[in-house]
Amino acid sequence: MVDVSRSHTQDQPNPLARSFMQGTSRLLHEAVGASGADLTIDGGGGDNVFFSLRSIAPATDAFLRGRSLGEGWSTAKSIAAMADVSTITVLGRAVSRAFRRSPAYRWRPMTQFLSPQVMGDTALVPRHPWLEPPRGGETGTAAHIALITAAQGWAEGNDIRSPVRHMTPLASQPVVEACLRIPSWWWFRQGQNRVVARDAFRDSLPAAVVDRRTKGTPDSYIAEIFTANRSVIRAMLLDGHLRRAGLLDLSLLEHALDGEGYVQGTAYHRIMHLADVEAWVAGQAQD
Repeated sequence: MVDVSRSHTQDQPNPLARSFMQGTSRLLHEAVGASGADLTIDGGGGDNVFFSLRSIAPATDAFLRGRSLGEGWSTAKSIAAMADVSTITVLGRAVSRAFRRSPAYRWRPMTQFLSPQVMGDTALVPRHPWLEPPRGGETGTAAHIALITAAQGWAEGNDIRSPVRHMTPLASQPVVEACLRIPSWWWFRQGQNRVVARDAFRDSLPAAVVDRRTKGTPDSYIAEIFTANRSVIRAMLLDGHLRRAGLLDLSLLEHALDGEGYVQGTAYHRIMHLADVEAWVAGQAQD
């Protein structure tokens, strides 16, 4: 059900599509057709809106804006537990973060497999008006807004030609605004994040669900797609639009794409991202 050479959002202004979602989308359309539904609802953006972040920023906010030192200590301890580092390490970095001039979240661009010639390009630095907090803004809230900015890709990336409406309620304005009113450090407690959302449903869901710390991911499925399409992806990237534009580090990419069988490490994630972009650019060129 997956064609890595085709982007199913080639009619949209940016390459939001992920090829591994093609099978899911097809099955969803089949289910919609069989049921006669006129609306689909997903839970996309929930981690972003409910502040699933491992960062020292909320600890900084807790010490600067909290009602007691205990709040700062508790937040730092929770973040340390999630990041598997010492609480002292978190405290030290939180204090250092408090003296940074801007509360803006530093969003590190993904540069793996990009050519050295474009590494210094300012276009790689994420820019968005939401990423520019006002003077005196909270560092944790700035990080929260950055997460929500990323979630917009999911919320706005639906097939606009679909005969069925799609909704992503967790990324809707009322929910987002309610969550941003909550102090950033209130989302962390006893080694957990998203605590406000957990507490909201504590009386309605089993404890195993409310307090879970892990969840399934599509990683193994994406790895299988990569392995099955390695030769196609190799041809796409080593003789495609991104290469001709001088954007790729060909020697690193060739080395990662060589071989057979299951891929090692996590490089396949980045390669699949690049393949998705290549497929989208190819779709633009055909138009």
